[in-house]
Amino acid sequence: MLESSDPHIPFLPQSAFQAPPKRLNLFWRMAFFWLGTVLILLLYLALGNLAIASHNTILVYAAMTVIYPGLVLGQTALFRRFVDRRSWRSLGLNLSRKSLVNFLQGIGFALLLYGLVYGTLIALGQVKVVALQANTTILAGLLFSLLTAFISEPLIEEPSYRGYVYRNLNSHLPCWLAIILQSLMFTSSYVCATIISAWLGLKGAGPAGNLATYIPDMLLFGSLMQILCIAKNNLYMNMGFHIFSIEIGRTYLVSTSSLALLRLALAPELFLIAKFTVLILGIVLFVLWQSLRGHPIDWQARIADEPEAEDHKFKSNTYRV
Repeated sequence: MLESSDPHIPFLPQSAFQAPPKRLNLFWRMAFFWLGTVLILLLYLALGNLAIASHNTILVYAAMTVIYPGLVLGQTALFRRFVDRRSWRSLGLNLSRKSLVNFLQGIGFALLLYGLVYGTLIALGQVKVVALQANTTILAGLLFSLLTAFISEPLIEEPSYRGYVYRNLNSHLPCWLAIILQSLMFTSSYVCATIISAWLGLKGAGPAGNLATYIPDMLLFGSLMQILCIAKNNLYMNMGFHIFSIEIGRTYLVSTSSLALLRLALAPELFLIAKFTVLILGIVLFVLWQSLRGHPIDWQARIADEPEAEDHKFKSNTYRV
């Protein structure tokens, strides 16, 4: 436990540096969790490079769907159980009748936003629909891509950052600040791993595009995912949005590839412009929708992470919607 004489960080309350005996305070819990995530990412990139160099396709997919997800989820579970001494269930992964509904709502919300943005671009003549290709090969490729992408991204990023990290931060900080810090931790872990791996000479380490666009993209994405989680009291709506969103621009769903279900013709930079527009529009529309429905997000709320509340449902600062 750190005493009051320890260095003070302006936006963190003193409680972030205090903890009961034999328990790490918030600052060190978040620091060690972030460091663990960066190390896991570096290991994942190293394994990927080894697999590619040895032309071992099985190792590539094993690293993507077993080793990397297993390490991230394992770290999250261990931190929650032995460092936080709290229940895994309170992170928002409780299965209920509404879980599938929320998941489909996430996909539907993403479909609505991308439909609006790409529909506008098509109407303006900036994007051309080349073909709708719903053949067996493309559908099988899309299904496989969705499955591997879900395991390696939404399934691990949502419980670890929108669940574990936010839950800890919001127990000491107001909602708005916890969202910002969660997004910063989420983004910086990938950026740090990218920079280190590039310095080590690992291939495929850099993000698509460059850091000038990658960083705001990740910050906006992390913020939108957290807002969806807060409003729905679980992680399933953001998982649905996440998996649909990341497939836009990839090979099989909507892209310029000849193997895309919906093949488009457009300038490469328009994909990025469309993504930024979707994220900003998504945040604005969803927050506005919550307010109009009488369930506004309480940006000042702090939700205590008490052990006696372990067996209760994931708490939020809004009512059920």
